[in-house]
Amino acid sequence: PAEGHIIDQYAALAALAFACDLTRVITLQPPVMAPREFGYPAEADVHQHYAHSSVDDGGEPFQAISESAMVEYSVWYAQKLVSLLEKLDAVPTTNGSLLTNTAVVWLPELGTPTHQHHDVCTLICGGEFFFRTGRYVRYARELRTPYPEAHYANRPFPQCNETDFIGPSRNQLFVTLLRAFGFEDETFGMAEVRRDDGSILSMRGTLRELHR
Repeated sequence: PAEGHIIDQYAALAALAFACDLTRVITLQPPVMAPREFGYPAEADVHQHYAHSSVDDGGEPFQAISESAMVEYSVWYAQKLVSLLEKLDAVPTTNGSLLTNTAVVWLPELGTPTHQHHDVCTLICGGEFFFRTGRYVRYARELRTPYPEAHYANRPFPQCNETDFIGPSRNQLFVTLLRAFGFEDETFGMAEVRRDDGSILSMRGTLRELHR
C-alpha cells in the first residue's frame, strides 16, 4: 500500500492512544516517500535523482527540477503533519484540546539534502503549556575558521572544506523538551564537544528563546 495511507492510519491511532491515555509519547519515522506519491515519475529515485542536486552548495550540479521535487516532497510531508494536528485538535480537554496539551515536534536528521548539519529546521506545534508559539526563530551561525584540509582528505564533498558554521547544539532542543515535561536535566547525551580549533562547544541547558 501507499506509504501515505499508512501514515494517515498511524496518525489516527496516535490521536486515539493519546485520547485514551494509553501512552504519553509517540515517535513516527516515516519512510522516504515514493516519487509517485508527490506527483513525480514512479521510476525516479528521491535520493539519487532529486535530493543531492536540489541545492547549489558545491556538491552535485544543481537541477531546478530537483529543487521543485524536494519542495513538493516537503509539502507532502507537511500536509500529513497538518492532518495529525487536526486529529489532535479535534479531541477536547478541560483546558483546550489534545493539541493544546501535546508538543508535536517535526524535525529532519539533516540540515540539507547533501548531508550538511547547519540550518536544521525544526517545527514545534502545540505545547502552549511551555513553549512560546506562533513565532519563527532563526539562530545566527557563528563564523569559524576553515577546517584543516587533512580533516576531509578522504571525503568526496568539496563543500566540507569551506568555512565551518556553528549554531546552538540540537542537544539543547532535547533538553528543552525534557524541561517541558517536568524533567530537570541539564544535558541530553554529551555535555560538550571540542571543536577543530580546540575551543569547547557547550551542549548544556535549554534554548531559552523557545520557552516561557
